Amino acid sequence: MKQWKNKHVLVIGLGLQGGGVGVCRYLARHGAHVTVTDLKTSDALSKSIIALRLYPNITFVLGGHSQIDLAHIDYVVKGPSARWDNPIVQDAHKAKIPVYMETALFVKHTPAIVVGVTGTRGKSTTAMLLYKVLKDYYKKGNVYLSGNVPNTCALELLDEASAQDVVVLELSSWQLSGFHQEKISPPYAVFTNFYEDHLNYYKDMQEYIYDKTAIFAYQSTTDSLITLPSTLKILQDASFSIPSRILCCEVNDFSHPLLHLHGLHNKENAALAAKTASLLLDDVSSSDIQAHIASQSGMRFRQEIIAQKNKLIVVNDSTSTTPIACIKAIETFKDKKLVLILGGNSKRLPTSELIQVIRRYRKQMVLIVLLPGTMTEEIMPQIVQIPNLNVSTIHTHFNDAVTQALNTALNCQGPTCLLFSPGATSFAQFTNEFDRGDKFNSLVSAIMK
Repeated sequence: MKQWKNKHVLVIGLGLQGGGVGVCRYLARHGAHVTVTDLKTSDALSKSIIALRLYPNITFVLGGHSQIDLAHIDYVVKGPSARWDNPIVQDAHKAKIPVYMETALFVKHTPAIVVGVTGTRGKSTTAMLLYKVLKDYYKKGNVYLSGNVPNTCALELLDEASAQDVVVLELSSWQLSGFHQEKISPPYAVFTNFYEDHLNYYKDMQEYIYDKTAIFAYQSTTDSLITLPSTLKILQDASFSIPSRILCCEVNDFSHPLLHLHGLHNKENAALAAKTASLLLDDVSSSDIQAHIASQSGMRFRQEIIAQKNKLIVVNDSTSTTPIACIKAIETFKDKKLVLILGGNSKRLPTSELIQVIRRYRKQMVLIVLLPGTMTEEIMPQIVQIPNLNVSTIHTHFNDAVTQALNTALNCQGPTCLLFSPGATSFAQFTNEFDRGDKFNSLVSAIMK
């Protein structure tokens, strides 16, 4: 794309996960004069600032947006966490300044074959499984993984990915809102599932699911939507029109046992990845595709077994930021005694089903260790009423919570799981769920030594 040279571009959202850095780097390399703004301070964003130190055509306005002047701005590139009703975005619209989003721009302009993967849960695992099998078996070109993946930037792939290459994009609902703006969808769309989520961002579930539908809404009749029957029913009951061919797969379609991943939900993820891979690997047998996927390990902080000692396993599920994610984790390891670390800040999601699941498996629950936050305060009065359930006080310090949980688990007899699955967001104590996961790993490692 040559449109950036000598243009003044405002980037909203630098962030710490690499996406904002990649956008700024791409624009600067293409000759744009970049102003990047973020609510976080320069101290909080020091890692990202250092990564861009070689580009004199990047100006930082951090710690707020009050100094932003749109008078000389030609384009705005909005980060996923900035809402469309953000005052700067609204002012840009009023001034008729084009507002773009990174992944939508990439899909609009790339010649590569794009596979988009979305869903409330499982999109990261499904995208990774698909990427790994394509990486090893696809021979017509290169294979890339980007989108809602830390330390990647899809926009930078415009300089790299060619027509025979495949790009697997993990796509959040926030990113997909940009696809609605551009009226585009990837030719291959994978929709894992749909649960209530992000009600701290969206006004209602209809708004949330609408953003998700951009994964298929603008497909052609020759494109493909790969999904589960339960997800398809939700979409059809909501009367969303699906213009492409629909390929449904059941969990039983995946016949190989998973060697490292756990739970029925991961069998669904594997089935979706295998079905999608078969569309792009016409010279590879279904059995070989499934065997390759079945051998893959899981992703960091997604029901990841990080330590084992005697009959104890320690599971880091820090990306569990919703009650349904915690439910899935409990159900995965319910065959063991459970020490559960739970809690954090609320997304305004229903918690009644989580309470029911804790009640159902209370005999397996040796101890529930609570972390501070608004979600914890919401569920604690109900949890403490469950008979014969041991619940800690709310721990102000994370290391105290982990220490109590691990010491309790180490003293259990028989197969035991220390399950770190908070079911809530991390911002009360941590930068994000990945920061939370890293700190949990460090504490477990130090204590177990």
